[in-house]
Amino acid sequence: MHGHILGARFLLVLAVLGGPGCLYLEDVNFPPEVTVVPVREGPFFRGEAVEVRAEMRDSNPEETEALTLTWELTDEEGRPLSEEEAGPCTPRRAGCFVPHKLGLVYRVHATVTDPQGATTTAYRDFTVQNRSPNASLEVLGRRNENGHYPLMNEIRFSAAASTDPDNEDRCSLSVAFATVSRPLASVTGVFVEGNCTLPDIVSPCGAELPAYCITPDAPGTYRVRVTVTDQAGESDVAEQVIEVDEDAPPCLTQLVPRPVETVFVSRSDGVQQFSVNVSDDLDPWPPRATNAAGYPTFRWSLKTAFDPEFVVVPDLVSHTYSLDLTPFSPGEEVLLRVEVQDRVDRTSERPCEPASPVCPQGADPLAPAACVQRVTWHLEVY
Repeated sequence: MHGHILGARFLLVLAVLGGPGCLYLEDVNFPPEVTVVPVREGPFFRGEAVEVRAEMRDSNPEETEALTLTWELTDEEGRPLSEEEAGPCTPRRAGCFVPHKLGLVYRVHATVTDPQGATTTAYRDFTVQNRSPNASLEVLGRRNENGHYPLMNEIRFSAAASTDPDNEDRCSLSVAFATVSRPLASVTGVFVEGNCTLPDIVSPCGAELPAYCITPDAPGTYRVRVTVTDQAGESDVAEQVIEVDEDAPPCLTQLVPRPVETVFVSRSDGVQQFSVNVSDDLDPWPPRATNAAGYPTFRWSLKTAFDPEFVVVPDLVSHTYSLDLTPFSPGEEVLLRVEVQDRVDRTSERPCEPASPVCPQGADPLAPAACVQRVTWHLEVY
């Protein structure tokens, strides 16, 4: 604690009145006393109010209640501070300021004056500390039923939930993303990564939130890291580890007509239309903008009473087929089959069973969520 006394007045008058040997003393005005005390003990941080009070007293009890107090804020050299270095409290109140800078000594001066003009000034020094940010990393993307992510689908990583306990840093954190590990099968130049934004989410600071997007090109484990840094250079790190599944088999869905035990068709109709759609992570049909590298292909085949095996319809890879009924006789039975394949040829390692569903959505081919890679219609002509 330091202090100095300004303007103290001492008046001593020696007079000889009425005869030798008489001494008269005029009353001495001692200056008031003041001490600067923080309302709470530190530590103190940028962006948080620092409030002080002044403990004042005067040797003359009658003057104690009439003391006046003024405040001043400077650095340790006595230089007044700018608004960028310190600001007023909200609401404004005496003996209170909001520090904005690290490495600066904030000196609060309290000057007390008594009614006769005697003054005393005391001061208290404050420094502020920095607290590290808290990094957070959230994964945004469609998951499979097992909690893994599909191959070749964009996955976003958001650091929007990252925080900083210091008010000064909450809207000025720098964010750096990186993929720190990925499967050996992932190919540089094919694997897609980069900074992106979350345009549908705006931060409390009024800006689009930064994000990181990857498009995994191989099944396996991916590790993504975010480093969040505040203005003072303090950092924190968060990571996410995700599992990416291999390309799932395509699944036939939305079959027209729906597969039932027997479909009765009339020769007089001339043509019977068949069509299918495909649910697939990478190669859906109808195609989407996110179709990464290919489209599903379809194989149609027929089997009549005269055919020992199914006969593939040549030059037909469409998802629709028109069956001409006029060549068939009333009472004749026809089997029509469609099979779907995506960019991966699984015929050798995972051949489809003739009638069994191979996709996990459901075992009943009539259920809304059910699908199979192959479906066979049983037609009876009348």
